Amino acid sequence: MSKILFVLLISSLLFSSCFSVDRRGGIVGIKGRTFQSGLGSFEVGRLPEGWSNPQNKLKQVVYTHDGMQATIVTDALCGKKFEEAPLRRLALDLLEPMEKSKIKSEKEFVLDGRKAYQMVGEGAIDGICMEMGVRVLKKDFCVYDFVLFAPKKYFSQSQKDFENYVSGFRTR
Repeated sequence: MSKILFVLLISSLLFSSCFSVDRRGGIVGIKGRTFQSGLGSFEVGRLPEGWSNPQNKLKQVVYTHDGMQATIVTDALCGKKFEEAPLRRLALDLLEPMEKSKIKSEKEFVLDGRKAYQMVGEGAIDGICMEMGVRVLKKDFCVYDFVLFAPKKYFSQSQKDFENYVSGFRTR
């Protein structure tokens, strides 16, 4: 694994640490494109060739793409702790740990029949300039996080794959 992918993987796990106090409902199983959490299951869209098979790390699902030096992290966090936090705040909590983080765009959208939030930002991770795409959704007492990290030169290309992956989200 290249140094940048290692940095991305470690950073992605650290970014989600702000949610680690009450981790009920984390992802505990994977079967194809269906993920099992403690409170149910959900499905995501298909990623094209080049993305690694999903790895379940610390109750998150992580995909990497060596060619684009990109990482996608998916998380399902459930319980009352997350019910009242606004979607924008949850997205900012994922972006803010980047060094010199800056929001490039943000908007609300609908995903699986619910209001969701989308944010794209830039900053640095361990001194490496990166862009980050975040999608956050609340449904059935859970917060679903989808995060893409990639160097600026690969972000547009990896973001297309990420959009297809997230747009396939459905709870079961």
